[in-house]
Amino acid sequence: MEILIPGQTCTPADPVASRIDFPAWLGTLKRRDRKVAQFLAYGNRTGEAARKFGVSEGRIGQLRKELKRAWEQFVGDEPAPAAA
Repeated sequence: MEILIPGQTCTPADPVASRIDFPAWLGTLKRRDRKVAQFLAYGNRTGEAARKFGVSEGRIGQLRKELKRAWEQFVGDEPAPAAA
């Protein structure tokens, strides 16, 4: 699955690492979340995902955030905690 397009902030190693990391990360997800992640990674829209998986568009939005956080944790790109 090709999901990354090299750009100004992407080194040549990034797509290679993603080809390894993305399937490994998918394996850490629950079955339904994995299917949603794959469906969205192929470029499908929120409404399409909501209809396919029988949930609201709002829930897909929540899942996007959860998946983003899970990905960042997996690859070690967690954002710094907010200053108190």
